[in-house]
Amino acid sequence: MEDQAMYQKLWDKHIAGDKKAFGELYNLFHKRLTMYCIGILRDVPMAENAASETLLKLMSHKEPETINNVERWVFGVAKNYCYSYSRWKSRRENSKKELRLLKAGVNHNHGELDMISDDHEAIAKKHLSEHEYRVWALFLNGYTNKEIAEQLEIAAKTIANIKALVRKKLKGVYKDLGYS
Repeated sequence: MEDQAMYQKLWDKHIAGDKKAFGELYNLFHKRLTMYCIGILRDVPMAENAASETLLKLMSHKEPETINNVERWVFGVAKNYCYSYSRWKSRRENSKKELRLLKAGVNHNHGELDMISDDHEAIAKKHLSEHEYRVWALFLNGYTNKEIAEQLEIAAKTIANIKALVRKKLKGVYKDLGYS
């Protein structure tokens, strides 16, 4: 309870404009948050990123006076970052696995493609527009439709449509190349 009171006192000083108070909070929380995140993620660099992102979010909070318990808020946000990182890592690993399977000639998990070529990237670059290829490459690197849409500043539904067209186009290309 003493620590919680100390954290809240430092937070209140930060809200009042004391710039050193946030530095003290950062130093007190960063190691604890990193250890907490390591327990969830089992990945030190990702845990350090989650801890830093959490504290950055705390520092730039638009309504700091609404945080009544800074310790609970910080650990709650850190937990959310950890789960987001875990989902991102899982999507990325699944996309890499999908690409390896595509290159090895195993059917796409939706059954659309049967690709044997080690030259998948070269074939995709040759037969897709620059825009289609950029969307496809981001998808294969584990990004969601929403994340791709944010990066390219277009609607997520448009990304889904582009991916469907790319699958259809690549299916035809591979069929013409004799891989079907």
